[in-house]
Amino acid sequence: MTHQHTPGPWDISQVDENNAAEIGGYVATVHWVKIESGQRLEDDSEAAANANLIAAAPDLLVALEDVLNMVEEPEGPYYHGARRALAKARGY
Repeated sequence: MTHQHTPGPWDISQVDENNAAEIGGYVATVHWVKIESGQRLEDDSEAAANANLIAAAPDLLVALEDVLNMVEEPEGPYYHGARRALAKARGY
């Protein structure tokens, strides 16, 4: 299957605009600021969890495709939820 997203692996790095080109650019930026309050997070764990989830996205996509290809009886809420997540990842 051909993907149009930036191929993985995706890694987590702390960068700024000046050194982004040195590491090959970036796919996403996770800010350590809550949008609604404009204040820096006291605990960086939420931002780190978001960065980890984004970095895992290419691997999660491949794993989900593989699992769905192995399903013999495509029924039930888990299967349909997985299909919806895959469609969302593909932009449908």
